Amino acid sequence: MAIKLTAHHNCAQLKKRYPSCADPVEKTHWWIIWKIAQAQEPMSGIAQEAGVGRQWVYKLKDRYNLLGQEGLKDRRSDNGAKPLLNQEALEALRLALSQPPQDSGLWSGPKVARWMEELLQRPVLPQVGWQYLKKLKWAWKVPRPRHAGSATDQEKTAYKKTRRRSGGAGPKQFRKKSRAVG
Repeated sequence: MAIKLTAHHNCAQLKKRYPSCADPVEKTHWWIIWKIAQAQEPMSGIAQEAGVGRQWVYKLKDRYNLLGQEGLKDRRSDNGAKPLLNQEALEALRLALSQPPQDSGLWSGPKVARWMEELLQRPVLPQVGWQYLKKLKWAWKVPRPRHAGSATDQEKTAYKKTRRRSGGAGPKQFRKKSRAVG
């Protein structure tokens, strides 16, 4: 079965086009179309050489036939959702994080999500609050909890004063033996 390719470019133009692409994904797309235009290999062989699935080669061919060179561009850059907070709102969140939360305690993902809900007037998942905390490289500014049985500062000082100092790494049997030269 012959593969039909719309004549947006001839084979020589396609051959020149793919090495000059700066974007690696677009370069691969041009290469695939050039290989299809040569009509010397089956689609499965082209797919295997390009490291893509056979169905993707067919889809790429259809996009090229329909849209020409626009169909070969990398479309992944525009496929994400817009961030919930713009730059101004992000700065407002940063300012809010510098103050304790309304219910005291520490800022957490759910608390940030509730703050965002008030600002955006729509529901926000707790995970999104946590993601914004990470995005701002925020960390809790509290000391680590102390063990209930740990020594007080006075006990540590008293221990340091009474501890016997030895001249080496410990008792003689545990010291490392040095080798003498000569």
